Parts: sequence; C-alpha cells; structure tokens
Amino acid sequence: MEVVPDTTFEKPTRSERIFIDGIEVEAAENEILVFLDEDVLNAELQDVQAAILGRGGSIKSLNFDLRTIQVGITDDSSEQDFIKALSRQSGISGANVNEVVVPERSFITSNDQGYRQWRTKPPHAPLAKVPAPTSVSFAGDYWINQIDATCAWAALSDPSVRLVPNAIGIVDTGVPRSQDVLNGARISRYTEEGVSMSSDDTSDPHGFYVTGYAAGYNNGPDRRGVNPHSDVVFVDVLGTDSEGTYVTNLLLGIKTAIDKGASVVNISWGPKLDFCNDAASVKQTTMQRWRMGNTGVVHYARVYDVLLVFAAGNNCEKQDDRLLPLDETGTVDIASTDSWLSHVLIVGASTDYLSDARFSQMGKVVNIMAPGEKVGFGANITGNGTSYAAPMITGAAGLIRAIETTISAEETRSILINSAKNVITPADPITSSPSGLLNLNSAIQSSLIADGVGLATADGIYLSKGRTQNVQIDVTVPASSTPAIDVGFVIDQSGSYEDDIATLQTLAQDIVQSLRSRTDIDVQFGVAGFADFPKGDYGDEGDVPYRLYQDITGDSDALIAAIDKLNKPLMNGDDYPESQYEALFRAAREIGWRDGTLRILLLATDADFHDSDTDSSYPGAGRRTVLATLAEENIIVIGLQSGDRYDVTEHLQELADATGGSVLSLDWASSQVVDAITRGLDIVLADVDVTLDVLAGQSWVTGVDPTVHEDVRGGQTVSFMVSLTGQRDSSIEDLPYNVYIWARGDGAALLSRTKIPILVPRESAE
Repeated sequence: MEVVPDTTFEKPTRSERIFIDGIEVEAAENEILVFLDEDVLNAELQDVQAAILGRGGSIKSLNFDLRTIQVGITDDSSEQDFIKALSRQSGISGANVNEVVVPERSFITSNDQGYRQWRTKPPHAPLAKVPAPTSVSFAGDYWINQIDATCAWAALSDPSVRLVPNAIGIVDTGVPRSQDVLNGARISRYTEEGVSMSSDDTSDPHGFYVTGYAAGYNNGPDRRGVNPHSDVVFVDVLGTDSEGTYVTNLLLGIKTAIDKGASVVNISWGPKLDFCNDAASVKQTTMQRWRMGNTGVVHYARVYDVLLVFAAGNNCEKQDDRLLPLDETGTVDIASTDSWLSHVLIVGASTDYLSDARFSQMGKVVNIMAPGEKVGFGANITGNGTSYAAPMITGAAGLIRAIETTISAEETRSILINSAKNVITPADPITSSPSGLLNLNSAIQSSLIADGVGLATADGIYLSKGRTQNVQIDVTVPASSTPAIDVGFVIDQSGSYEDDIATLQTLAQDIVQSLRSRTDIDVQFGVAGFADFPKGDYGDEGDVPYRLYQDITGDSDALIAAIDKLNKPLMNGDDYPESQYEALFRAAREIGWRDGTLRILLLATDADFHDSDTDSSYPGAGRRTVLATLAEENIIVIGLQSGDRYDVTEHLQELADATGGSVLSLDWASSQVVDAITRGLDIVLADVDVTLDVLAGQSWVTGVDPTVHEDVRGGQTVSFMVSLTGQRDSSIEDLPYNVYIWARGDGAALLSRTKIPILVPRESAE
C-alpha cells in the first residue's frame, strides 16, 4: 500500500460525548487519532493503514510530520474498541479520540479553595511606540518584583548586551487588530493552516491576555509582559461555537508557529475537564493522554530546535507524576520521553504569597512555576490560570534565545529550571515535587555566562538502535578556574554580632573591590541574615531565622545597601545557639544563583548551631538536611568565625570539609576581614573537580569515563570519553537528534558547552 502523507487535517464538523475507559470526553464525532512511533518503518505504516481499513475505518489524513493519522469510523463502530485494537499494532505509540480542547483559564468565582473571578476591561487606548523601560504600577503587577524582572530588563538594556531579532509563538484564540498591549509591528497573525490574517476572527480575549503576559510593552497606558523584545508569531486556533477547537487544530497551530520562525511556542490549552470536580484518576489519565497526543509535535519541535511551553492545567490535581501513559507492555517509550525532557516546559501557577495556586496542576511533570493568580499586565485586567503563568516562561525563554543564537532550546530549558528559586510552599500537603519559581534576572545573567563560554560542536555520528560509539570531549579549565562566581553573605544578626556587623559595613566597599579585582572572573553577590525563630526560648519577638536582603546581583550599590540593613534593627536570639542551619538551607535554595557559576556561601557567626536532628522541637532545618541540600545545589561554604569557641569551630569545619570550603578565624575589629575573605576565595579557586552534565539526550548517553577529574588546576586540559548508544530504529526518513553536555567545575561552574549531533539513518530501500 502506498503511503500518502498530508500536511493538514480535515476539520471536524460535529462533536459527541463518548466514554473511553470509563471517562466521558467530548470529541470529534466518529473519529480517532492514531499516533505513530517517530521511528516507524514503512512496512509498519502500511500495516497500520491496512488495519484501519480492515476494521472498516477510513484514512482522512496522514500528517507524517506530526506522526498522526486522522481516522474516520462508522456509526456502528466503538471508538474504544478501535483504539485498543490499533494500539497493539507495531509502529504505533498510542491512539485516542480527537478531543475538544479549551484554553487553560479559571472562571471559578471565590470559593472555599480560594479562587478569584477574573476581571476584564477591553482596552481602547491608542498604540504607542515601544520606548525604553520605565517603572510601572497596575493591578496584579506583583509578579514583576517576584520574578526580579526589573533587574533583568535593566541588564538587557546595557549597551554591551547584544540582542538578535527573534520571535515567540503563541497558539491561542486571536488578538484584535486594535490593541494597545504591544507595537503592531511586532505581531504577525496566522490561521492554523499558516494563512496570514490581519485581525482576530473571534471575540474571545484569552489570546490577547496571553500575549500581554508574554510580550506586552507600552509605556503610554502602562502595559508590561515579560518580554519587550521578541516579535510574536500568533496562530489563531479558536473554532466557532458550532465547530469547536480540537486536538488536530492545536497540533496544526503549533506546527505553523514553528514553521513561521518561532523559537519558543506557548500552548495555554488543554483537554476539557470539570475543573476540580473530577476524580484524581480521571484527571491524571486525561492529562497523560493529552500529552501523548502532543508527542508528535514535540518531536517536530526537537528537529527544528524549538522549545514548547505548556500550561500545566487548572484542575487542582496535585499528584500529576506520570508524563505519558503506559503502553500495552506496561512501559513508556524512553526516547519519546527524552524529547519531552529536552524541548518542553510544563508550567504551574504560583500566587503572590509564594504558594502553588489552588487550581494549578502540580506533580513531577511540572517543571517550573510562574505567577498565575491575580496577575495583570495593565489595562485593568487581572487573571487566574496556568494559561497566564505559561506565557511568562515563554517570554523569558524568548529573551534567552535572543541573547545568543547558539543557546539551544535544550540549554534554554535547563537555564530556566536551574536558575529558578526554590521558594514555593505547597498549598496542599499531598502535592508532589513543587517546582522552582521563575527568576528572570538569574536566567538572563546565566545566559550571558553561557554566551561567554561558546558552543563547541562535535563531529556528527550515525547511530542506529543498539549500536554504541564513543566521542571524546576535551575540557580546558580557564586560568581563573571558573568564568563566574556567586558569593552569598550569610551573616549572624544577633546582638553579640553588633560590632562585627559594623565592621563589615565599614569594609563593604573594600570587600567588593577586592573580590572584583579578578578581572577574568564575573563576581556577583547576595546578602542574607539570621538570628533565630521567635518561638519559646529560641528567639524574641521580631527575630527571624532567615531574611534575604539582596538576591545575587552585580550591582555594588545594591549589595552595600543590603549590608547596611543588617543592624537595622539588630535581633536578640534568646539562647546561645542560633539558626545557622536554617539560614544555610534557605539561602542555598532562595538566594538566586545564576546557572553556570561557582557557588559560595560565606557564613559569619560566633554562636553554636541549633539542630532539629538533635532537638525535635526545633522548627528549623537540621544538620543532615542542610548537608544534603548543599551537596545537591553544589555550594561551597567558607566559615568566618569570630572568637574561638570549639563548638562553633566544629560545625563550621564540618560544613567546609563537606563542601570543599575552608574556615577562617578573624578579628572583625580589624582590616583582616578583607584579607580573610580573599584568602578563602583563593583556596576555593586553587583547583576544581570537573564533571559532565548531560542537559539533553540523556537516554543516548550510556557511559562517561571517567566520571570526574579531581583537583584540576586552571589552564589544565582533561578528557572524557562519552559512550553513546542508539535508541531509535532506522525509519522512513533520517532522524536527527542532539546531545548537549556542559562541563562543570565543582558541580556548578560552566567550563564548556558541547553539542553532539546524532543521525539515525533511514531504512534502506529494498
């Protein structure tokens, strides 16, 4: 049977409500979708077509780019029986009905779960030319400070930063011609089939709002989204009330956005669910099937180096832990999962009080969080939904990809995740794996570091399934041992440290100048303080176990201003031990590290440590948790000890030994403070342990030898042998993949970037 590929889908004309595995869904009438393996063979494809026709079905379209067959069935056929029969066919990854899909927004009014009704006011102000950044104020603008957007925008306005033209894609309900959210020259509009259009053909404002959160910028009426730079490729996929919008509409829309040049595409849509009222099993199964149906377009995005950003969903499910459904053998295709783990970000919604929104889908599938409850972009509009969290990530990703054209979709995804702040407190105790909150400034700064390192591309290799080939990666450690360092000051603020803090304030400028005198290293700083919990005998009212005064920043004035706050006021800390462990735990997760830097915490104290491992009533983090967190975050601790108490020395020395740092005794009343900090940094920079971090294509990498080169000094070159084993069969066409590997110093500092292109050759013609 001849394979006849198509580039589109037939438009469904009617929907019906049917049951699939006991779950009622709304889907296209008498229609199913068959999802092919990416490496489907020609013979397998022919057998699939024969099986469809043999069961009385018809092939409406075969969109091979998206590995999807649109199948028509008769009135007397059972969709579920058809799906189950075809799912057993070789060459098929799954099948499902062509579901009706909807924008991921919350219309739920205030109730016992804390929802808020969204509010809208249609914008009518005239369009203004995009000017330089200025401060703004509007309803729901808390997200600007929460993701540190102002500092990020300031960094990008620096004349030394070169932004290349690029575009983000938004697949949604349309944007009207008359709008004031962004300059009209920045937006181009298309139908799902790729036909240019001049305006929105519907009255649904969802797409307008998504665009505002992603890319809004207008100083006249004060409009702000995350990304004021990138152009917008907008694809309108909203059908009429009689037609609806189906999975096939959305797949075509995403493909069109990619084909029209978007480097990042936003998808704030999902399957129809009864918001939070469905059973957990229904919500989990429905979302797994939804993601399975998008796997073909995820592969397409991978081929064209595009990052897809999906809204997690608004159905209150807090344990969405399985990405894709199990196949007939009870397993998940690893290579398909690989593409989701390299070219997709699934975004949950957070609140102004740093919790996941009650409506937001959560679980291990959620990669990152962004504000999505009561958020605004101006125009007297605030909204709720993961629909509005996702475009903030899309806008951020677009800015990263504008900084350096060699930063791939895979690297962009990694930078966003690794630079996120772990500050989200679960709204529900059953929530699994709350993700980090977008830190726009840290992500931008991390991208600037990657831009400075440059990308090396290895010779491409041909690799069919089961075959193994080795690739050597050479890493030269810079003379400075690292291109960048983040230094976080964690300072005791209890009364006994009053004189020491005063000295630190006096010497702050000298400390900054000393650390910045290393012209070959980009050094940035953060400041946090601690005393103890204001509970029982631990501390007094007004004491805090941790307070962040300044995220990691390159602004010396901001750093000095933060240090100046450490004794305004001083705290008490009733008993002798203080909350050092809690402060280290919080700083390690919240101080705003850049991805690609050597991470150092300077802990200054003269008191013993409270430890919940030995005092079960103590509310803070304990020793074991802190040591594990420091190791996980690849943080080096340098202890600065005032006085000579043995218990303090013992704790500081353990932290230093465990993290590769040091302990320095000093007299805070003298200028030796500057020398001590500089000496501690010299010890850390003497050498680094070099390892490889596989950002994308993990399933292809089956070995790294050696796993680590220890104590490598600046200027030395070390080599790793990376073993790659094929994960895909030869298929109808060549299948391109990339493995991205970053070499890191001491688990964190970016030393090199390497891309290994892989090609699985097409099956031979016989």
